[in-house]
Amino acid sequence: MMKPMASDWGTCLCVICLNPQMKFEKLVNLKCRYSIIKSILIEDVSDITALVADEIRTNDFKHDLARLKSEKFTITYSEWTKKKNEGSHMFISTKTTITSPISDFVDKFTTEIEDLEKHIDRVRQQFRAAKKAREVALEEENVATIQLDWSENYNLKQARQEKASYYYEQHISILSGYVWMKDGCYSFGSVSDDTNHMFEAAWTGLQPIFDKLKNNPSRITTIIFISDSPVSQFRNKTTFFFLKQYAVTNQTTMKWIYLEAGHGKGVADASGATIKRLMDQTVAFHPDESYRNAADLINEVKKKTNIKLFTYSREEIDSLKKNIPSLTAIKGTASLHEVTVKPDGALYGKDTSFGTERLLKLNF
Repeated sequence: MMKPMASDWGTCLCVICLNPQMKFEKLVNLKCRYSIIKSILIEDVSDITALVADEIRTNDFKHDLARLKSEKFTITYSEWTKKKNEGSHMFISTKTTITSPISDFVDKFTTEIEDLEKHIDRVRQQFRAAKKAREVALEEENVATIQLDWSENYNLKQARQEKASYYYEQHISILSGYVWMKDGCYSFGSVSDDTNHMFEAAWTGLQPIFDKLKNNPSRITTIIFISDSPVSQFRNKTTFFFLKQYAVTNQTTMKWIYLEAGHGKGVADASGATIKRLMDQTVAFHPDESYRNAADLINEVKKKTNIKLFTYSREEIDSLKKNIPSLTAIKGTASLHEVTVKPDGALYGKDTSFGTERLLKLNF
């Protein structure tokens, strides 16, 4: 017998997927107690995301599920909700236990299934769009596609670390990614002692990549970005401002594809994990060295990898930040999953990459 780990229970970190799956599993656990529940469950289905892939079976399941609303028993189940903790102004995801009549449970479960259907459709559309963007970059010499993501900050520890130093932690930011081009692909990482993950930091970390693209023998006329979609990092007015500025200045079409929330993992995360592993090895294999900052560490890591590594500073971020005017948020930003800026500065957006394109109104 092996003791289960918390991480063994499912692989999706997305609340839209987790909550209906937890409710589905609760019904499975109750099928022996209530014969009506057993009669509505589909024997060969254990994953609710597999069920919603089939529209006919999903509609049949929702129709059968509605039969439970006439039952009188209560049900106790768990779900993830957003709550404000005492002393905090931020909403925090909290796993809570709820007891309610089965009719209320069915209403909530049905709504979540419908939300999940739309969610899975967006996941698939954005994955298809990302795949197409990578293929285009490999086929056309004037296109570059960049997938990027922030890794969890690296905690820089020294070998033979003195006990009192544990009270001080030195963190390093890692913006990692992968570039696809017809004449060569490569992984990259931009690291800094500044732990700001706002877009101005990401744009600063990307400057060495832009320099390489500008010096490419084939003139790059289209740059496509792929990332996950947190509003605080990539999907916001600051992103749109810098995309427009670059597009107009360099007469380049800039496109940003946002993967569906909770489903943005990819090659960029693998690059980040590799960089962290190389950092760990560098510290472990050089116990007599003192790495004071990101630059010290990355200079040694460069000797052991083909990943293109760069550093940037807080001063560079602040310098870039000074160029940002007062910006007004674009209505509907949170629903955008693709934006395109033309060389004339016109910004277009789509709710999904295969949806209808619309011109977005800018104030900058």
